[in-house]
Order: sequence, then C-alpha cells, then structure tokens
Amino acid sequence: MSACRTACLALLAFILAHWHNLAMADWRDQIVYFVLLDRFDDGDPSNNRQGPRHLGIYDPRRSDRYSGGDLKGLERRLDYIAGLGMSAVWISPPVRQQWWEPKTQSSGYHGYWAADFKSVDPHLGTLADYQRLARRLRERGMRLIQDIVLNHTGDYFDINPQNGSYQANRGSIPAAPLQWPFNMNDPRRAKDRRHHIFHWTPAISNYNDPDQEARYQMSGLDDLNTDHPTLRRALRESYGFWIDKVGVDAFRIDTAFYVSPEFLYDFMHSPDPSAPGMHERAARRGINGFFAFGEGFGIDRKGESLQSKRIESYMHDASGRQVLGGMLNFPLYAAFDKVFARGASPAYLLDRLTEMQRLHPRWHWMPSFLDNHDVDRFLSAGDETGLRLAMLAMMTLPGIPVVYYGTEQGFKLQRPAMFAAGWGSGGRSHFDLHAPMATWVRALSELRRSNKLWSRAGFTPIAASRDGPGLLAFARAASQDADRSDDFSHEGLVLMNTASQPRAVPLNLLGLSSIDPRWIRLAWSADGGRDAYQKGDRDAYQDGGRDAHQMWGSNTYHESEGLIVLAPGSALVLEVPAALINRPSASSNTKPAQGMVDLIAQWDPAKRLSFVADEEGRLPSETLAAWIGDGEEALSVIVREEQKAWSQPQSFVLKRARRKLFCMTDPVLDDRGPSGTYRYPTGSHWEAIRAADLRKVEIVSDGEGLEFVVEMAAISQRWAPRYGFDHVMLTLFLELPNRSDGQIAMPLQFGNLPDGMRWHLRARLGGWSQALFSSKDSSNEREGTAVLADLAIEADPAARRITFRLPGHLLRPGESWHGSRIYINTWDYDAGYRPLQPLAGPFQFGGAQPTAAREMDAMGPFRLNTGLSVASCDSKAALSP
Repeated sequence: MSACRTACLALLAFILAHWHNLAMADWRDQIVYFVLLDRFDDGDPSNNRQGPRHLGIYDPRRSDRYSGGDLKGLERRLDYIAGLGMSAVWISPPVRQQWWEPKTQSSGYHGYWAADFKSVDPHLGTLADYQRLARRLRERGMRLIQDIVLNHTGDYFDINPQNGSYQANRGSIPAAPLQWPFNMNDPRRAKDRRHHIFHWTPAISNYNDPDQEARYQMSGLDDLNTDHPTLRRALRESYGFWIDKVGVDAFRIDTAFYVSPEFLYDFMHSPDPSAPGMHERAARRGINGFFAFGEGFGIDRKGESLQSKRIESYMHDASGRQVLGGMLNFPLYAAFDKVFARGASPAYLLDRLTEMQRLHPRWHWMPSFLDNHDVDRFLSAGDETGLRLAMLAMMTLPGIPVVYYGTEQGFKLQRPAMFAAGWGSGGRSHFDLHAPMATWVRALSELRRSNKLWSRAGFTPIAASRDGPGLLAFARAASQDADRSDDFSHEGLVLMNTASQPRAVPLNLLGLSSIDPRWIRLAWSADGGRDAYQKGDRDAYQDGGRDAHQMWGSNTYHESEGLIVLAPGSALVLEVPAALINRPSASSNTKPAQGMVDLIAQWDPAKRLSFVADEEGRLPSETLAAWIGDGEEALSVIVREEQKAWSQPQSFVLKRARRKLFCMTDPVLDDRGPSGTYRYPTGSHWEAIRAADLRKVEIVSDGEGLEFVVEMAAISQRWAPRYGFDHVMLTLFLELPNRSDGQIAMPLQFGNLPDGMRWHLRARLGGWSQALFSSKDSSNEREGTAVLADLAIEADPAARRITFRLPGHLLRPGESWHGSRIYINTWDYDAGYRPLQPLAGPFQFGGAQPTAAREMDAMGPFRLNTGLSVASCDSKAALSP
C-alpha cells in the first residue's frame, strides 16, 4: 500500500507539473501577445542600474537605452494580457546582452545582441523570476514563446573589408561574449582560429548576394559559423537550457533567412543524445507539441511570389520534410499595411491570400501581424478605422494572430514604454482594458475563440475592389485545406468596406438570398460604432429556435434589390449554417446580357446604370469611360439582366494618356543643408553614397493622379529595404490652391516652408516607411492627420530613381492639381528623423545645432500648371510667374 501510495503521489506530482502539456492546445487556436520586455513594465526598479560604471546604459529619457522593463513587470500584468483575450505571450530575448555598443552609443535593451545565451540579463531579473513567470502563465493555461537568435552575437569586433584585418570594438561592455565557445572570437589567436566559431567577415554590403547574407555580418553583428559542429552543439545546448529550466512552449527564431534550412533542421531535429534537437529536448521535459517559427523579412511585389516561396522553403525543404512549424507571414503583413493603412485596393490583399493558399500547406500555422518592433506602427500612417478593419481581417483569416504590445492602446511610436517611467510613455501608464482598441481586440479574440472555423477552416475568396479602397469579401468553411477532423456546420462570411463611400455586393455571390439577423456575429461601422456582438448559439441557429437578443446591423448595412450595401468604413461578420449557402460557380453568368440590363461599376451603388444591351450584349464603352476614376485601373462590373441574379464580376483594364507636366534639375553636390555646412553621419557609408542628393524631379499626369519621378545621386540598398532604397527619407509638401488653411511648419524637421508656402498634404517616403498626412492637427511636433492613400512607391537603382504617386481621390470635389505648389526635401529616418548635432556621429547628421532645420537637400517651391506639357527638363513652362 505504501509503495502504491508513493507511486501514485509521484504520478500525481508529474501530472500537476505537466498538466498543460497533456492537453496541449492546437497552435492554430492561439492568439499571441508580443512583448518587448524592457518597454513593458518595471516590476523591480532595483535591477535598472547595473553598477556605477553602467549608469548611462539605463536612461529612460533615451530611446536607445534600457528603460527598466523586466520579467517581474510582465508577470504582474498577466491579468491585463489575459483580459485582452490572449492565450500566449511571446517575449523578446531575455538573455544576457551587450550592454554598451560604443560605435552607435546604444545599449542592447531589445535583446538581440547576446553576450551569454544561457543566462538572464540582470536588467530583466533572474532565472527564478523567469521560472515564476512561466508558472504563472501555465496556471492561466497560457503558452510562453521565447525569442531566440542563432545567427549572431552582439557587435564585439569589425573586419576591414579591404584587407580582412580584425579590430576589437573598443569600449564595448562586455568586451567579448561571456560564454564558451562564443568567447573564442579573435582570429589572431590560433586556438580561436582552430575552433572557427565565427565567420570573421565584414558587414554585408549587398543583401542580394546569397554568400554575404549567409556569412557576412548583418548590421555589423558578429556572424556565427552555423556550419560548424561545435557551434551547432553549443546552440542546441544553450537553447535546450531554457526548455529544461523554464519550460518554454515555443521559440521564435530571429533572422532565420541568414542561416540555412539545413542548419535549422539540425537545430530542431538533431538525434545527438547528449545535445538533441529542440523537439526531442521538449519531449523529454514533457512538453508536447513544441512549436518553432522563424523570421524571414521577405515581401513580394504585386504579382510576384519569390519571397513567399523562400519563406515556404524554411517550413518545408525540397524533399517536403518539415523544417520549422511556421514562419512569420511578412507578405501578409505588407498586404494588410497597403490595404488598411495606405488605402490600396482590397484586391491586393485578396490576391495575396489566394497565392498563400496555393503556396503554403501550413498557412494556418504562420503567425500574422499588423506591426512589430522592426517596422512602423500601423497608426504611424494609418487611422483607427483602418486598424480596426485590419485587426478583424487578421483575427478571421488563417494564421496565428500576433498583437504587438501597445497596438491595443493606439501607440504610434515603434518601441515606447507601457509604464509611466519608461521612454516614450508620455508620463503615464497604458494598461487600460477599457481603451477603445483594447475593447475591440478583446471582442475579436472572443469571436475567434468562440468557433474553431475562424482558426482552422479553409479559405474562400469572394470579391474585392480593384480601383482603390472598397469592398473585401471572403469565407471560412470546410474545404480541402481545412482540418478534416473538424466538423464545420457553419460557414463564416466576412464583409468589409475600406472606402469612405458605400459599397455593395450581390447576395447571390455570397450564396444567400437575404441575411438572417441571427447569423450576425459582429456588425461595426466607423460612424455607428459596434452595433452588435455576442457569442451566439450554433445549435439554436440550426433549428431556428433563437428569438432573443436579435442582432441588428442597421448602421452597418442594408439590403436593396439583391445587394448588401455596406456603410463607409464598416465590417459585417456572419456565421451561416452551411446547408443554407448556395454560391454560384466562377463560370456562371458567362452569356452575353440581353435586353434591359442593370450595371454597377467598382462595387459602388452610386455608379449604377440601366441600359439596353446590343445584340452581342456589349456594354456602352462611352458610359464606362465616364466612370473611369484615376489613371490605369482594373474596373470591376457586375450586371443584372432583367431583374435576375447579379453576375460574377467582370474586369477591364483602363488606361489614360500620360503627360509630363513638370521637369527640373537640381545642382550636383548641394546636399549640405540650408547653411552649406551639414555633414552626413560618419558610419555606414553615408558620405560615400550621398543618397540625399537630389538631381531631378519630373511630374507626370496619369489621369486624375500625379506621378513623381525623383532622380537621386545614388540609390542605396545596403540594408535590404522594403521599398528598394535606404539612407534617405524624401518628404514632399503640397499646397492646394483656393484653400485658406494649411501649415507652414515642417513637422519634426525643425523648420518652416520657404516663400510663405503652406502645405495641405505631406508625404513621408522611405525605404521601410511611407505615410501621407493632411495638415489638420499638425504642428512642429505633430505630423497631422493620417490620410489613406497607396503612394505606389518604387525604386530603380540602375536609373537612380524613386517613383511615387498621389492619387486623384485626395482632391476634394471641384478641386484640381492646377496651381498647386510643391516642395521636396531629403534627410534620413529611423523611427523618426535622425538627430542633428554639431559633430556628426555614426547615425547622427552633423554641422549645425540640434534645433536647426533637418534637410540635406531641397527643391522648390514650384507651381504646377496642368494646362501645359513639357518636353525637356529645366523648362519653366510649368512654373507660374
């Protein structure tokens, strides 16, 4: 009896220790909250200052220093995170960091500059603090994801690209990694050369070179030789330590593109009995379903899939073998950003989703996100309506939703603190579960958790506008890519309107004859707020017995003549019994229309026409031409013949003639600021590149919009920028005639526009960031009110050109571009216009006081005359007297 009792108690202890693993939830069902530990909450101020020498490393007044957030701070805010509906927490790397990097005068507060892969950074707390955090998460049934780095350590040395000589990073704290074998980092020592733990290569100068990407230093960080068996074993032992000691449930792998899929397979699946791969290590710890996903910053342009295919190669190799469980969905992030923050057509997103369905067998396991610590916040360029719609799309599409801390509080800065004493907090705490976006996130989390069709079902595209903001419609239902073990008795329908005017979709395209209010799970419009949300009862829906708590979306939509008409900036989410849906096939309604025909263009109920079709069912081209909005477009048309069902959308590509309105050159090598004394930063080849030197500006009319072609002295791509250029930010100011308002100040650039110019529209265009603002609520410190517009920014390095476009819908009714004044200048940008100081620094411009105007080169103001065309540059024809 005693032996049995002892054994039973031991078994019970094991079950209690590992209860969350025995019922491990499917990762597809998780909703993740991503925390940058140093910026989240300070639960132990005593660990902020790590010794007298290091007082400057902690400085919450600076964005590049430690602010004080730690593991205890995160632990005490778990109720807040759970209150948002999150089921997993992803933390930035908690390991010991390079505290001081003298070349950039910054600290490793973010966690990606390792000094010791097996110890907790003292600024964040202790191993015991981390273990207690993990226990508290398990008690809530929540998962823990640790961010890890396999590609590099901190920056402890440089290699001269000309002669290969080694130079220690003098003044670094610590001077070298603290852990074996990573501390063998000096090739001047024979022992270090024999172990060959590092590549000892210079910084990457060409991110399009696969060899440099694999072996050279990313951003000057010391590149590890991940082909070496000793190094591989050391990394498996180091990160297995966190599985053993803390019980982490998943890893997010930083900079996965900079190591090979073969190395990652070894890291995850190595059979080495003393240093096994992570899956075996987790299984020994009793963690079932251990998950790992990687970061691959790859974004495809419209119609391309090269980066998406590369991302897929890190989930499945050429033989079909699974490498990682998932990859961060950067192409989807880019589509969210373009459609919901920049005003691109929803078809851009729908086309990307259709491509993902084709390319990624494990799409449902790919974490999706709207912003993170490496990209601009959504609200830095988008608005709250766009953020709400983007969040709804993320929560109702395949993939694991990730919410970056502070997005639910409306943050615009990239890495501000949530706690009052930290950098960028505005002096107050931001843990408010009643904030507007926080309540929205909680409602969407409840929606996603209430029915697994939102996390596991297949995806069906239905319709999308192709001419700018407008309609987006898709379905979630059982299909070939859905989990066959799930019985989806309902189909989820998501309808959105991103435009500022109503948009309509035929009920028959959705497979419906009308909408039963009992199907509505969420109805929201920018004007009317959230009409309705509730968990619902699928069984009651099936038998029709539900008569209480009717769902009405009166502010969101109405039905008219077989159409659902969606209000501006609105969303409607339905769960419809699958047996009631009868959606037409894509090949239906292909016969020419006959007799009296109703036609609606661009899903816009205001663009409606009734006419008599000719014998061949042709549409009246002159009428279509009158509906052309702006430049080259894909025009979508739906047709209804003699009061029958509406057709599938028919698309046409329409082009307008292009005219060059303006062209002017700028002097060479005049990129020295207003005073002529400015200097580029001393690091990263700025002076050699001279990327801020303007050479020429052309303006072309392509219909109702304006295309700008800006020629530069050079186009740099050294940092693999998203939009094809780096080391410079263009800022364009546009003054519209006949408006009495406007702003003379250049926000955040410490200067005013010349010649009494007052801007009404301002575009900020960089290699990772584009944003458009109106002058409403602008000032020296405020950029203004975000305006949704797809600026279609592109770069041509060979021609040294940056191209972007202002669409015609930015004009008010009755306005034109004629008589507008334009001013454009250059600087550089990294979560803000870079600092200016008397002496240039590694990332700081020099030659003037910090309060002087931040512009290296400028052109204008010049006035546009749209009634004239120019044939050559330097023409004054487009300039008014």
